[in-house]
Amino acid sequence: MDPRIDAPLLCLILVLSDNLISQGNFIQPINKLINDSVTFTMEPAECAPEDTTIRWKSEEKYQEIGLCRNSHLDGASTQFHKRIECNSDTQVTIRNLTKADNGLYSLSYTLPCKVRKEVKNYNLIVYEPVPALHIEKEVDRNSACWCNFTLHCSVPVNSSVDWYHWQKGRNETGYQHYMNGPSIQVSLESQSLGPLDEEYVCTVYNPANQKSTSIHRKDICTLMADSSIHCSNLQRTSKLLIFIICSTVAYVILAITIIFRAILLKNGNFLTTK
Repeated sequence: MDPRIDAPLLCLILVLSDNLISQGNFIQPINKLINDSVTFTMEPAECAPEDTTIRWKSEEKYQEIGLCRNSHLDGASTQFHKRIECNSDTQVTIRNLTKADNGLYSLSYTLPCKVRKEVKNYNLIVYEPVPALHIEKEVDRNSACWCNFTLHCSVPVNSSVDWYHWQKGRNETGYQHYMNGPSIQVSLESQSLGPLDEEYVCTVYNPANQKSTSIHRKDICTLMADSSIHCSNLQRTSKLLIFIICSTVAYVILAITIIFRAILLKNGNFLTTK
């Protein structure tokens, strides 16, 4: 068999190869919220496209959902009726998105200055907005000297939430407790307390949306926030109380020992006399 490849076959291989390269495998991800709009835009080309074919794949196979020609839409599918429009020769917009619009989109541009089509691929995911959230607190210890508590960032069940972020304070230098978790545990000592008006901020995300809420430390550690109670005074009182208790116990033990010894000596003398 002649190992050489004839010219027509070589040209066919080159054309097919060029077409495959032009379509490519890159799929651009797009995240949107319900009721948002998405616009697919073609990059600047050497010439304006004659038409743009929009295809959509939701589950098994692609289906054509519209054809743009001269900024006019032809053949829009039932699902996208009155929601898809051709803004120009290079832009296609879908409005009022729903979760049913999730899927792969392929836009094929016919360019008169090229022998092949330009194909752009997108993966659209439509999310529900992050719901309203609130912080629940569980205080394990609340005193003027110590404050131990757990904070839970709560959202409704089955919410469209991907991850949580906790931060102390709202600036970029705030201390990050955990990158992904609905709860944090905190133990504070009065000497390292810091400003009582400082906040613990919980931010909840999905790829298209985020919401934040916060709680002030003074609303958690109420005894630490009470200026009439001083930890140093309590510590001195506690030490004095411990000293009094220990001294009392020692005196009681000493008294019992003396009495018991006296009884033993008395009994011993009585036996000796008899």
